[in-house]
Amino acid sequence: APDLRGYNQTEKPRGVGQYSMSLLLEDLEGLIRDHAGGRAVVVGHDWGGGLAWTYAALFPHRVEGLVALNCPPPPLLARKILTDPRQRRRSRYIYLFQIPFLPELLISRRNYEFIERLFKGWAVDKSAFSDYDIRRYKEAVAKPGALTAAINYYRASFRRLLLAPPSKALPRIPSFKVSCPTLVIWGMEDRAFH
Repeated sequence: APDLRGYNQTEKPRGVGQYSMSLLLEDLEGLIRDHAGGRAVVVGHDWGGGLAWTYAALFPHRVEGLVALNCPPPPLLARKILTDPRQRRRSRYIYLFQIPFLPELLISRRNYEFIERLFKGWAVDKSAFSDYDIRRYKEAVAKPGALTAAINYYRASFRRLLLAPPSKALPRIPSFKVSCPTLVIWGMEDRAFH
């Protein structure tokens, strides 16, 4: 279960462009080609889920099955953010993440207190994350370049959407096809997506 680039022990390349979907797809392609014999069941959560959906759509010959956890297909998510006021409200943090340096400053304040508030505040079961778990997440995000890398996922994705020609600003869902067996696992009380 490898981490995506920028997270935990992985390399943390600088620059928003280093977190483009095309580079993330290359990373996944290399993992599957070099370590999984060229085919794999791809499982992803959050950004990993978006990458897994996209990889399964673009490289069906490489994907035996797809499991996406709390992540809709990227074209559906983009459409919801652009057209649904309720989803825009739930996704407003994405707009904050576009501001240079400010999100990093806010999240890192008071020894990354935000991380604890996020995990304990958003969890339906408040005991799901122990103090040890939260400390490990804080340690991971406090590594040099890690917080900016995590936020650069949002920056890269948002900029791609904004820079798309008007005809492609709302992705056409029928053109996004996943043909492998797919399992979607969704928390009914997800606070980020509805």
